[in-house]
Amino acid sequence: MEDTPEAGLADAIPPGMVIICLVMAGLNLVAGWLGGIEGFVRIRLGFSAMAPSTALSFILISAAFLLAWQCEAPKARTAWRLCYAVIALALINIAINLGLGRHGLDGLLLTPGDGVAIATSLGFLLAAYCVIALTAPENPDPDGPALVGLLGASTSLAVVAGYIFDPNSMDGIYLFAAMSPLTATLLAIFFVAVVAWPHARLGAVVYRR
Repeated sequence: MEDTPEAGLADAIPPGMVIICLVMAGLNLVAGWLGGIEGFVRIRLGFSAMAPSTALSFILISAAFLLAWQCEAPKARTAWRLCYAVIALALINIAINLGLGRHGLDGLLLTPGDGVAIATSLGFLLAAYCVIALTAPENPDPDGPALVGLLGASTSLAVVAGYIFDPNSMDGIYLFAAMSPLTATLLAIFFVAVVAWPHARLGAVVYRR
């Protein structure tokens, strides 16, 4: 049985934040990589670019979040499938990072130094976990997504702060090398949206038997 919660003004904030991620990732992929507008690829010259597979992952995980937000079982199942695609792409990128010493799939094709950081892939694994856990009918750890969201948001904001004080600060940190400040910003926004997910929309509440 589905018990869809009533929508209020506060309920518009989390999906609104995720829509920002979706739009920015779409602009990076379409206007940046396909359209050749450098400003959508990297915030400024010398900064790491947000790679195409990162933009694709943001589009997939944002779509999953927005589908899950509808609190309808068929849409939640589709959201889970999108999360599985994000997980698969993240694991492939991590494997390439560890096995070939390149920054993921994009690192094999893009300018040296650009690509997907291991921390970015880990962030998407955590994001996928959050969406799945938030919508799971039976979640033994209901506080898990919020705690993971806090971890993801604080770590992402630390990367943004590092770029503000020293644009080259991430280059010497193995896990964060090649991580774009735009990627870190969007991950922070996404994880704040996870933390703001209301209790009334948890899968354990909505899909009560």
